[in-house]
Amino acid sequence: MRIAVDHSPAILKTAARYFARKPFHEVHMDDVADACGIAKGTIYRHYPNKEALFLAITLDWMDRLAEQLHKAARKPRGAVERLEAMVASVAEQYRKQRDFFEVMQREELNGGRSVHPERMHKREILRDAFAGVIREGQRAGELRRFDPTVAADLLLGMIRSQLRFGDPKQSPEALASRVLDAYLNGLASRRRRTSHQGDARA
Repeated sequence: MRIAVDHSPAILKTAARYFARKPFHEVHMDDVADACGIAKGTIYRHYPNKEALFLAITLDWMDRLAEQLHKAARKPRGAVERLEAMVASVAEQYRKQRDFFEVMQREELNGGRSVHPERMHKREILRDAFAGVIREGQRAGELRRFDPTVAADLLLGMIRSQLRFGDPKQSPEALASRVLDAYLNGLASRRRRTSHQGDARA
């Protein structure tokens, strides 16, 4: 009896490298199949077309990231420490799965294939993981009152900026520490922040 082999993980990993290095229209299913050492028909049994393959790559990466985020969010620490652990987990997943991340970044720039309902839903899950911890921190008095969803979006934007343009040699923990410092404390001096808060109350 021949045991069926699930080629999906190898297909996704290989295809991600192609999509990360080439424009979408230059990626061919034949090349992916050859690199995987399988027949092209095997790929089509898993993914009916290139668009479905591309979507599967991005959803797979987001599922992996969501799993790591929820693990970090469950750790019994304060909200700030949990947020820092979550940021570090994003950086770590990025380093491990850089090709997947590059695929999404490339396609977000063209505003086309990245805008898919299932992908947008996955992004909401990632955002809500951060928003949930922020909300708990607000209830505990660790974080000031601010729309948790907006706060989560701002934090995600800072993380992505550092992953794309920050020092590639810094550890995930160092990146998380820097991002959280800027996110929580900003750039204004303590005296300036106090003065601004006084003006706002006037």
